[in-house]
Amino acid sequence: IPSIIVATIAMFYLSQGALIYAVSVVHLGRDIRVGDAYRFVLVRLVKFVLTSVLLVIVTFAALLIAVLFGVVLFFISREVFSSGWWSAITWLPLSLIPFYASTKLLLFDKVVIIEDIAYTNALKRSWDLLTGKADGGWPRGYFLRLIILLFLFGLISVTIALVFQMPASI
Repeated sequence: IPSIIVATIAMFYLSQGALIYAVSVVHLGRDIRVGDAYRFVLVRLVKFVLTSVLLVIVTFAALLIAVLFGVVLFFISREVFSSGWWSAITWLPLSLIPFYASTKLLLFDKVVIIEDIAYTNALKRSWDLLTGKADGGWPRGYFLRLIILLFLFGLISVTIALVFQMPASI
Protein backbone atom coordinates (compact mmCIF):
# COMPACT_ATOMS: atom_id res chain seq x y z
CA ILE A 1 0.00 0.00 0.00
CA PRO A 2 2.76 2.56 0.77
CA SER A 3 4.38 1.89 -2.59
CA ILE A 4 1.04 2.41 -4.34
CA ILE A 5 0.59 5.70 -2.49
CA VAL A 6 4.11 6.84 -3.40
CA ALA A 7 3.63 5.80 -7.04
CA THR A 8 0.28 7.58 -7.26
CA ILE A 9 1.69 10.76 -5.75
CA ALA A 10 4.74 10.62 -8.00
CA MET A 11 2.58 10.10 -11.10
CA PHE A 12 0.28 12.96 -10.12
CA TYR A 13 3.16 15.36 -9.55
CA LEU A 14 5.02 14.12 -12.60
CA SER A 15 2.03 14.59 -14.90
CA GLN A 16 1.10 17.93 -13.31
CA GLY A 17 4.64 19.22 -13.70
CA ALA A 18 4.91 17.98 -17.28
CA LEU A 19 1.67 19.76 -18.12
CA ILE A 20 2.91 23.01 -16.54
CA TYR A 21 6.19 22.80 -18.44
CA ALA A 22 4.54 21.85 -21.75
CA VAL A 23 2.05 24.72 -21.54
CA SER A 24 4.83 27.20 -20.78
CA VAL A 25 6.92 25.97 -23.71
CA VAL A 26 3.97 26.05 -26.12
CA HIS A 27 3.05 29.51 -24.84
CA LEU A 28 6.54 30.68 -25.86
CA GLY A 29 5.87 29.38 -29.37
CA ARG A 30 8.17 26.37 -29.26
CA ASP A 31 7.42 22.73 -29.90
CA ILE A 32 7.64 20.12 -27.15
CA ARG A 33 7.43 16.37 -27.05
CA VAL A 34 5.69 14.53 -24.26
CA GLY A 35 8.83 12.62 -23.31
CA ASP A 36 10.86 15.83 -23.15
CA ALA A 37 8.33 17.39 -20.77
CA TYR A 38 8.42 14.36 -18.48
CA ARG A 39 12.23 14.24 -18.52
CA PHE A 40 12.39 17.95 -17.68
CA VAL A 41 10.08 17.53 -14.69
CA LEU A 42 11.72 14.33 -13.46
CA VAL A 43 14.76 16.35 -12.41
CA ARG A 44 12.54 18.68 -10.33
CA LEU A 45 10.14 16.06 -9.01
CA VAL A 46 11.55 15.80 -5.48
CA LYS A 47 11.62 19.59 -5.13
CA PHE A 48 8.04 19.76 -6.39
CA VAL A 49 6.75 17.15 -3.93
CA LEU A 50 8.64 18.59 -0.95
CA THR A 51 7.48 22.12 -1.76
CA SER A 52 3.91 20.79 -1.92
CA VAL A 53 4.36 19.27 1.53
CA LEU A 54 5.68 22.62 2.74
CA LEU A 55 2.62 24.33 1.26
CA VAL A 56 0.34 21.99 3.23
CA ILE A 57 2.28 22.77 6.41
CA VAL A 58 2.04 26.53 5.81
CA THR A 59 -1.68 26.30 5.05
CA PHE A 60 -2.24 24.19 8.16
CA ALA A 61 -0.26 26.73 10.21
CA ALA A 62 -2.46 29.54 8.87
CA LEU A 63 -5.52 27.51 9.83
CA LEU A 64 -4.07 26.90 13.28
CA ILE A 65 -3.39 30.62 13.73
CA ALA A 66 -6.99 31.41 12.78
CA VAL A 67 -8.32 28.81 15.22
CA LEU A 68 -6.07 30.10 18.03
CA PHE A 69 -7.25 33.66 17.43
CA GLY A 70 -10.83 32.40 17.49
CA VAL A 71 -10.32 30.62 20.80
CA VAL A 72 -8.66 33.68 22.34
CA LEU A 73 -11.48 35.93 21.12
CA PHE A 74 -14.01 33.47 22.54
CA PHE A 75 -12.50 33.70 26.01
CA ILE A 76 -12.16 37.48 25.77
CA SER A 77 -15.78 37.89 24.68
CA ARG A 78 -16.89 35.52 27.44
CA GLU A 79 -15.28 37.84 29.98
CA VAL A 80 -16.80 40.97 28.45
CA PHE A 81 -20.29 39.63 27.68
CA SER A 82 -22.36 37.05 29.49
CA SER A 83 -21.78 34.56 26.70
CA GLY A 84 -18.67 33.90 24.65
CA TRP A 85 -20.68 33.38 21.48
CA TRP A 86 -20.24 37.03 20.55
CA SER A 87 -16.91 35.90 19.16
CA ALA A 88 -18.87 34.10 16.42
CA ILE A 89 -18.84 37.33 14.41
CA THR A 90 -15.08 36.90 14.09
CA TRP A 91 -15.26 33.39 12.64
CA LEU A 92 -15.83 34.44 9.05
CA PRO A 93 -12.99 37.01 8.96
CA LEU A 94 -10.70 34.52 10.74
CA SER A 95 -11.55 31.83 8.19
CA LEU A 96 -10.21 34.17 5.53
CA ILE A 97 -6.67 33.87 6.98
CA PRO A 98 -5.97 30.33 5.69
CA PHE A 99 -7.94 31.04 2.50
CA TYR A 100 -5.89 34.16 1.81
CA ALA A 101 -2.59 32.43 2.58
CA SER A 102 -3.31 29.38 0.44
CA THR A 103 -4.60 31.53 -2.43
CA LYS A 104 -1.46 33.68 -2.43
CA LEU A 105 0.64 30.51 -2.66
CA LEU A 106 -1.19 28.92 -5.60
CA LEU A 107 1.55 29.62 -8.12
CA PHE A 108 4.20 27.66 -6.23
CA ASP A 109 4.04 24.71 -8.65
CA LYS A 110 4.69 26.93 -11.66
CA VAL A 111 7.61 28.54 -9.83
CA VAL A 112 9.15 25.16 -8.97
CA ILE A 113 8.78 23.76 -12.48
CA ILE A 114 9.46 26.78 -14.68
CA GLU A 115 11.85 28.85 -12.56
CA ASP A 116 13.49 25.94 -10.68
CA ILE A 117 13.00 27.72 -7.36
CA ALA A 118 11.92 25.43 -4.52
CA TYR A 119 10.84 25.24 -0.90
CA THR A 120 10.31 28.51 1.00
CA ASN A 121 11.72 30.55 -1.90
CA ALA A 122 9.03 29.13 -4.20
CA LEU A 123 6.32 30.03 -1.71
CA LYS A 124 7.76 33.53 -1.30
CA ARG A 125 7.98 33.95 -5.10
CA SER A 126 4.35 32.86 -5.49
CA TRP A 127 3.34 35.34 -2.80
CA ASP A 128 5.28 38.10 -4.55
CA LEU A 129 3.78 37.26 -7.94
CA LEU A 130 0.29 37.67 -6.53
CA THR A 131 1.07 41.02 -4.92
CA GLY A 132 1.05 44.31 -6.74
CA LYS A 133 -0.93 46.63 -8.91
CA ALA A 134 -2.44 46.17 -12.33
CA ASP A 135 -3.18 48.47 -15.22
CA GLY A 136 -6.35 48.71 -17.22
CA GLY A 137 -9.91 47.81 -16.37
CA TRP A 138 -9.08 44.78 -14.22
CA PRO A 139 -9.25 45.12 -10.45
CA ARG A 140 -6.04 46.68 -9.14
CA GLY A 141 -4.81 43.86 -6.90
CA TYR A 142 -3.58 40.53 -8.17
CA PHE A 143 -5.35 38.84 -5.26
CA LEU A 144 -8.74 40.15 -6.36
CA ARG A 145 -7.95 39.12 -9.92
CA LEU A 146 -7.08 35.65 -8.70
CA ILE A 147 -10.35 35.37 -6.80
CA ILE A 148 -12.28 36.37 -9.93
CA LEU A 149 -10.33 33.91 -12.07
CA LEU A 150 -10.80 31.10 -9.52
CA PHE A 151 -14.53 31.80 -9.50
CA LEU A 152 -14.64 31.67 -13.31
CA PHE A 153 -12.52 28.50 -13.32
CA GLY A 154 -14.91 26.90 -10.82
CA LEU A 155 -17.91 27.95 -12.89
CA ILE A 156 -16.37 26.47 -16.05
CA SER A 157 -15.42 23.27 -14.20
CA VAL A 158 -18.94 22.82 -12.84
CA THR A 159 -20.40 23.45 -16.30
CA ILE A 160 -18.10 20.87 -17.88
CA ALA A 161 -18.93 18.39 -15.11
CA LEU A 162 -22.65 18.89 -15.65
CA VAL A 163 -22.44 18.60 -19.42
CA PHE A 164 -19.99 15.72 -19.77
CA GLN A 165 -19.46 13.88 -16.50
CA MET A 166 -23.04 13.67 -15.22
CA PRO A 167 -24.44 11.98 -18.36
CA ALA A 168 -21.50 9.57 -18.37
CA SER A 169 -22.08 8.78 -14.69
CA ILE A 170 -25.76 8.17 -15.24
